Amino acid sequence: MTDRREQRWLVTSGAARRAVRTRRADDTTLEVTVGAGAEARTLTATIVSCSEDAAVVSIDGRSTTVRIAPHGRGGHAMAGGESFDVTAADEAGADASGGFGAEAREASPAADRDALAAPMPATVRAVAVQPGAVVAAGDTLVRLEAMKMELAVRAPAAGRVASVDCRVGDLVQPGRPLVTLEPRPEPDRPRQEAAAPSPASSDAFASGGGSGGTTSS
Repeated sequence: MTDRREQRWLVTSGAARRAVRTRRADDTTLEVTVGAGAEARTLTATIVSCSEDAAVVSIDGRSTTVRIAPHGRGGHAMAGGESFDVTAADEAGADASGGFGAEAREASPAADRDALAAPMPATVRAVAVQPGAVVAAGDTLVRLEAMKMELAVRAPAAGRVASVDCRVGDLVQPGRPLVTLEPRPEPDRPRQEAAAPSPASSDAFASGGGSGGTTSS
């Protein structure tokens, strides 16, 4: 019997986080809803073929190969040169409106470290930054190759590159951050110097009016 239950996920790619719902319409068709509330949009995905580590999916007549690395009740997926971390809704935290609380929160330090690591065993093909570089959320930091596909490791938030912990040709494992980011320092604010007393106030003080005292003769 076909399982038609709705499943809910939190899908993360770099700095972007989206609530995603999937409902199986039949054995080869999924209804996929991205986002929540008024901004939600629903797509129909047809599973053309599927194996243990990959699936060919057709959306609006366009076929895409999705590489899959299951992990727990979610996993990692690669498609179109991008890497996605998929977490089950009850592990990510769902709110009463059907969205995910984690979608609206800023990334946690642990989530940022995960975003800066390889999602699966991979080879470093290019390093796009150097220590000291200032990056924006979503900027490509490192390009990897895994399972015959290239994927980008992107900055989960704006910051400054503290260190680059990989080199081209390195074989890297999941969970090892490839780049260390630190918050971008706030620009120094100009110091405000005390205003010099006006000539009028100086004269008043000299005559005793400024302090309420008198001068001796």
